[in-house]
Amino acid sequence: QLIGLAVVLESGEKIGELVNVMATGANDVYEVMPTAGKAGNEILIPAIKDVIVSIDLENKIMVIKKMPGLF
Repeated sequence: QLIGLAVVLESGEKIGELVNVMATGANDVYEVMPTAGKAGNEILIPAIKDVIVSIDLENKIMVIKKMPGLF
């Protein structure tokens, strides 16, 4: 259900697309493929309330909070 969501910052800047959900011991980690034109490899986002602002499945958008060291 989450695969394919657009991942955007609170400012509205598109970061990329969620391509994988990795289950870890403490919390899931979302793997995001950067938007075309953005440098770098995949971005790993921890699925925690301090980072994930909202998930809108109807509109296929995940809003995240940019935190130091995240990407």
